Parts: sequence; structure tokens; C-alpha cells
Amino acid sequence: MSYQAAVTSPHHLASKAGEAILNQGGNAIEACIAIASTLTVVYPHMTSLGGDGFWLIHKPGEKPIALNAAGKAARDLRRMGFGEHLRGPNVALTTAGVVSGWEEALKKFPGKLSLSDIFVPAIKLASDGFEVTETLHNAMVKLKEEYPNHDFASVFLNEGEPHKMGDTLTLKALAATYRKLAENGLSDWTTGELAHENATYLAKQGSPILFEDLEDTVAKWCEPLSCNTQWGKFYNFGAPTQGGASLNIIALLDKFVLDAKKPKEYWQTDEGEEQVLHLLVEAVKVAFNWRNENLCDSPECSQEMQDRLSEDSISKQFSSITEQATEWPNPGPTGDTVWMGVVDSDGLAVSYIQSIYWEFGSGVVNPETGVVWNNRCLGFHTDPEHPNHLAPMHQPMHTLNPPIALLNSGDRLLYGTMGGEGQPQTQAAIIWRYLVQKKALAASIAEPRWLLGKTWGKSSEDLKLEAPLFNKHGEKMKERGHDVVSAPQYAEFFGHAGGIYIDSNSSTAASDPRSDGEAIILKS
Repeated sequence: MSYQAAVTSPHHLASKAGEAILNQGGNAIEACIAIASTLTVVYPHMTSLGGDGFWLIHKPGEKPIALNAAGKAARDLRRMGFGEHLRGPNVALTTAGVVSGWEEALKKFPGKLSLSDIFVPAIKLASDGFEVTETLHNAMVKLKEEYPNHDFASVFLNEGEPHKMGDTLTLKALAATYRKLAENGLSDWTTGELAHENATYLAKQGSPILFEDLEDTVAKWCEPLSCNTQWGKFYNFGAPTQGGASLNIIALLDKFVLDAKKPKEYWQTDEGEEQVLHLLVEAVKVAFNWRNENLCDSPECSQEMQDRLSEDSISKQFSSITEQATEWPNPGPTGDTVWMGVVDSDGLAVSYIQSIYWEFGSGVVNPETGVVWNNRCLGFHTDPEHPNHLAPMHQPMHTLNPPIALLNSGDRLLYGTMGGEGQPQTQAAIIWRYLVQKKALAASIAEPRWLLGKTWGKSSEDLKLEAPLFNKHGEKMKERGHDVVSAPQYAEFFGHAGGIYIDSNSSTAASDPRSDGEAIILKS
């Protein structure tokens, strides 16, 4: 069977890179790596070779599989400033798994193209330059203030000042790094010349990461979490990600809609919309309260999250939700991310998410390689008694979580977003709009959203509603006891979402108007 290939990502140049690979006969994995590598160039504040990734991959007729391509804390943590610093080498404590994930995905799903082919878009844009977006400019301004570091400035600033929106930025050192990976192979990142170069630079900066830590960074296949709903079966990543929280919220939405026994038109009314909005906000609290107390990188944690998705557990959780808002906050982590989706003509589908945690991660960037190192260690808990406490060779809690839904119709839905705490909420918003309110996919992604708690660029713990949603339901939500405020429509901190709907004859793809992205459907 032949499928209609499609891509979506938060930057139009990255989407075009994926399109080019598919047009050359590449598969979904190769296209995804082309998109991801291009994003490390054009969205360097959001993702880098020095970050992490999580894959959810589905081949028609088989179960989805998950790939953990995240780094681990260094084995020797005596030289660190965890809990004291937010930027710099003292929080460059975890290795980077992105490249090992690319390597492992290609091993399992080999394609026709060479690494030189796959990296052409990234190398060209890094060498020739690309236009600085508003979001990149803003991140440069923030880093200049928070981490005035010479190496960072030499790579990303213009004579010490942030590039203006519309300026051309070149990243020639990063282009050289991609040429080296293409020539030497992806294993060069963990065992070769690049691994030694990364280890030497990190050591000079004061990071505890050693060559042996980089060498031990190997992506691993695992079984995803799943939950059954009236619409089909939803999949997401288990520990150490918050994928269980994302599924938890959708399962509670499913329970609410089923129990309400309302005609489908009801959910499109203002009354129905406000009821679901309240339910979803309360479902977020239920899911996040458990997540914040328990989520860590143990296999037992994944099983506990799966158990929470059982029918009996969801019923008990649902019974705790009332007509009034429950107490909040229970703060969790924040972070920056890129999500992308791809399906090729054979139907191989990828939901992939990649990140360096905060804008420009730790701020530690090697001017010889152009690689920005993550500060993912901030995902650990500062309490040594917490299950997610910082420990050598452990992975911290990740906000990253890539979903896929296998619908009862036999069709599939790839969807996802960046946005730290906002990721499970935006995922739920897309499902609400698309499968409950029956809106088009593009509208479901663009429709006004809510955000409870912190997200990328925002530290307040209140409930933020995009202005059109606040104007309709703000007063009623206040009456229910929510600490609710209005936020600008299409504000970037609501996340960069995307989606691809795949059926046997065609694909529908959409990208978020809050991003610089593009969704592309290839000609059959």
C-alpha cells in the first residue's frame, strides 16, 4: 500500500529539508534526521547536537516502538553546582543522546541515502546563513543578559550584541561538525574524534563530563505506554518522560465525554466548551501531582504510569474532580523543545522530539564545533530523598514526550508540541478540538489554548487563557475558583504544535501559527 508522505516542524526551512529527503527516496527516519539536524541550525536556541531526543515510531501492521536517546548524568559529580547555577559548566552535567538516537534509528530502519545526503540542508544553511527569527533574537537577548560568556558571544552574537530579526546568521563551525559526522559516521560522536573534542572542551570549561561518559551514551529501544479510549489507542513515552501525564489527561477527557452522554453537537457550544476546559485543567492537576512526586528513570515508574491508565484507576481519579477548582500550584519543570512529525510513502510514521532544555541550554558552546550543551540536569529534584534526585549515570525527568494515536478507523494521528509543562496540556487541547469538537486539524492546532503553571519563558503558576478563550470563559472559570488571567492570542509560550493525520489514501498536515513552521504534504 502506498501512503501520502508528509512532514511538519516548527521551522519552514526544516520542513523543506524533510520534504527534500523524501523526494530523493529517503524514508521517514532519514527525513526526520534531516529536519532535526536543520533545526539545530535554524533554531539553535531550542535544539542542538548537545541535547536529547525521544522517538515514537510506527510501521503499519506493527506496534509502535519507542527510542530513548537521552543522556545521563556524569559518573563523577563532585565538580558541579547543581542547585546553585542555572547556566554554565556547573549545570552541563548530563551527556547528549541526540546523535546516538539518529544512529540507532537508522540501524533499525535503514534507508537509501548517505549521511552526506541527509545533512545537505543543515550544512548549506549553517555555511551560507539563514534569517534570524523573532524567537531566536529574543533568546539571544535573554542569554546575553543571563550568561555573558565569550564563547557563546563569539558563535551567536554580532560583536557582542544579539542579531536583529531578519539578520543573516552563519554557523560555520557547526557546518564543519556535520561534515565530520557525514565523513566519519555517527559513532564519531560517542567514540571518535568528536567525542574526544567534546570531552576536552567540557573539561576545560569545568564540566564533570568525561570521555567515558560520552562513550556510554547509547540510545535504547523500549515499549511505549498506551491507553484505550473511545477514539482509539493512544501511545506515548514512559519514564523518564512525562508521557504518562499526557496520556492520563486524555484518558480523563475520554471518561468525561463518555459519562456525560451528550450529543456530539453539545461539545461545540459555549457551555460544553467551558465544561471541558474546566475538566482538562483539573485533569492536568491530577496528572501533574502524581508526576511531580513520583516520576523518575526507573522501570518500575513506567509500570506505575501504565497502571494509572487502567480503567479502574482512571475512574478513581475522575471521581476526585469536582465542579470547583482544586488547590494549585504544585510546580514542575520548564523547558524548550522542538517536535516534528513525518510519514513516508510506505506509511512509516515518526513522532520525534528533541531538546537542550532551556534557551541555549547551559549556554556552554564550543566555538570549534558550534555545539551547544544542554542543562537537562535541572530536571533532577534537589531533594536527595526524592525518586528523581540527582545521581551518577541516571537520567533526569524529561518534559519531552512524543505521542501517536492509532484510531478505531484504522487511521493514525501524529501530534506533538514543545513547551515544558505545556506539552501535555497542548496535546490534550489538540485531541479535544479535533476528536471532541470535530474541528479540522489546522484549526485544532490554531484554536485558543490554555496553560496551567510554568512553561518556556514564563514562571508564573496561574492559569493562562489565550484572549479569545478568556473573553468567553474567563469569568465562569473564576467563579469555579481558578486563578485565571488573559494572555495574548498566539503567544509563543503556548507552544509550537503540529500534527499529521494519516489514512490509507491521503494525509493531512498542519503547523502552529505560533511558530515559524510549515506542514508539507508531498504529491502522491
